[in-house]
Amino acid sequence: MRSTSTGAANSLTLGPMAEPIYYAIGDVHGEAGLLAELHARVLQHAAENYAVIMHLGDLIDRGPDSRGAIEATMTLGDAVPASIEVLALKGNHEQMMLDAIDAPGMRAECLPSAPLRQIG
Repeated sequence: MRSTSTGAANSLTLGPMAEPIYYAIGDVHGEAGLLAELHARVLQHAAENYAVIMHLGDLIDRGPDSRGAIEATMTLGDAVPASIEVLALKGNHEQMMLDAIDAPGMRAECLPSAPLRQIG
């Protein structure tokens, strides 16, 4: 049992709480195959523990399969047990892609790199 106290007369007992295991994944850059391998290792390591898998942005650009990296991240949440939480943050490469798509007159062939065209 873990207890938190702000004074002898005022204490709160919180039930048994497992500390989460945090996994931080960043700068995938379109390497969907490597991301799939990493997801498998993380899930094996986390087992049935309470865990948080955090994707820290830059899933896209440069590598061969930006779309696959996004899809793998999006579907991971449906594939894990309830004890594992999956989060994804938008990185600067995702923001640049969104800015390019929103730019007036922008066409897919004008995007800065070929893997970005896979997204649309």
